[in-house]
Amino acid sequence: MNLATLNLQKQTLQKALRELDYIKVNCHSCDRYTGGQCGQFEAAPPPEWVTGPVECEHWEYDEIPF
Repeated sequence: MNLATLNLQKQTLQKALRELDYIKVNCHSCDRYTGGQCGQFEAAPPPEWVTGPVECEHWEYDEIPF
């Protein structure tokens, strides 16, 4: 591997990491959250969880970037 290849790989990985760091772990970004309800527990989550951050073991990223 030469220096140019190394630098390109580093830049690519740094960009990917920035994109992952942008993901907010809260109910709004969870695939199970619909219409104000948590699909896992079939109930409204606490308000502080809706905007997060949370450490819910059932959180699944919905892959919608907003």
